[in-house]
Amino acid sequence: MGLSQKIWAPTHTAGHVLDLVFTAGQGASDLDVEEIKITPLSWTDHFLLVQPEDVDRLLWSVRPSACLLDPCPAWLIRAASGGLAEWTGRVVNSSLREGTMPLSFKQAVVRPLLKKPSLDSTVLDNYWPVSNIPFLGKVAGTLADGEKQVPSWYRSSGRQWPVFYFDTKPCKPITNVMFLKTHKTASSTILNILYRFSEKHNLTVALPTGPHVHLGYPRYFKATFVEEFKTIGQNFNIMCNHLRFSLPQVRRLMPNDTFYFTILRNPIALLESSYVYYKNIPAFRKSKDVNEFLSSPWSYYNMSEKDRNFYARNNMWFDLGYDNNAVYDEDHIQSIIQDIEQNFQLMLLADYFDESMILLKNTLCWDLDDVVYFKLNSRSLESVQRLTSESQDKVKEWCALDWKLYKHFNNTFWSKIQEKVGLRALYKEVTLLQKRQKELMELCLLDEAGIDGNKIKDRKLKPFQSGQAKILGYNLKNDLENVTLKICQKLILPELQYMAYLYSHQFPNKTRKPIDFPRDR
Repeated sequence: MGLSQKIWAPTHTAGHVLDLVFTAGQGASDLDVEEIKITPLSWTDHFLLVQPEDVDRLLWSVRPSACLLDPCPAWLIRAASGGLAEWTGRVVNSSLREGTMPLSFKQAVVRPLLKKPSLDSTVLDNYWPVSNIPFLGKVAGTLADGEKQVPSWYRSSGRQWPVFYFDTKPCKPITNVMFLKTHKTASSTILNILYRFSEKHNLTVALPTGPHVHLGYPRYFKATFVEEFKTIGQNFNIMCNHLRFSLPQVRRLMPNDTFYFTILRNPIALLESSYVYYKNIPAFRKSKDVNEFLSSPWSYYNMSEKDRNFYARNNMWFDLGYDNNAVYDEDHIQSIIQDIEQNFQLMLLADYFDESMILLKNTLCWDLDDVVYFKLNSRSLESVQRLTSESQDKVKEWCALDWKLYKHFNNTFWSKIQEKVGLRALYKEVTLLQKRQKELMELCLLDEAGIDGNKIKDRKLKPFQSGQAKILGYNLKNDLENVTLKICQKLILPELQYMAYLYSHQFPNKTRKPIDFPRDR
């Protein structure tokens, strides 16, 4: 018959036999079966050699989570990737050849993690065992297990290649988030980011009751300040409006797995911004400018009016729920900072806003577009007052609690960057963020940057004006297509209008907030 078949790869798995199939009318005598020669497969028939560039790429994609077994921090290994890539590749290739990884790559630190904060911590069954292997172990394991290592003959069989999951796999976005919106710290921009995220995922936002625009501020927060608290209970997903922090009350609304974060700002820049924005409070009203105020702050700051002057001194300390007029005491300050670290998993810095957005994105497992932004509630440069060097030093003394707070979390911020992202990867992502922001600005905006409020054509997009600050806003391009218009409009929507919009959609049967906002088309 002249029939023949060439077999280039294994066709059967172990434990199965090779069947010969005859068509009707044919017999064994019709077939010319040549001698079958079996050639042992080498390890390269099963695996592909790992190249240095594969290692270098993976060093910057594996999460640099710390492990007690690491001889040095993951960020340092990343920084030395040029010298380690070839060595790591040789180790992995040798491991594939030998069929085993080095013992040090397979050891792990196992720690117990309470399944829910509300569970009894004395019961062992309430814990998950969480293992953490060394950083290079993750890299080596991922290289050996990657898609590149699936043999072509196995891939063509249509069967699933065994997968071993490391933390390079896609993570699940965190959707239960509490953001403490501090004052004059670019927090309005973050509020816009969270509002957009809530719409994208159809989440429930904790919004102020009735006509109110804040969650009871400056009073300590109470759960009853949130609309439909008694009905919705502990099922809110996002909380981000201004409030004075009270953890027990917040926990009455937010699920147990909620992620808590806030943002801080250098107190020098913060006080200048507060002075201009809140010029009408008693402490600021009588001084000519911020330098005059700081030359003798006690001449203007009256303790009998402290309930109206919290913007004028240690305002971040106040927003976090502590006494902004407390006497400076190092031990007390350290205990408060420890308390804050227990309450908040992440502290961002307004002074490094783009870096903060990348850190937030990676920590919450969000997409780049989730954290892209246009600056909101920012003011014109002409309303910025220049502080003298003496005034800058005076701020550190006058707002000593905030200064200590900022210095501490400035240090931990960069440690978080190294742990979660790494400096090289950070600025690659910052570049991508800025590129995406530029693309959206060119797509959406009529002007290249923010403009004075009195030049905004649509009054429903005009931001709230306060004190001596000239708050900027945006004009959208004309004739934007509906889908594009909706995206662009949400990016520039001021916080009061966005809050009123969400309220009307989340509670359609309730009286709307007395704030006008653009209607959906």
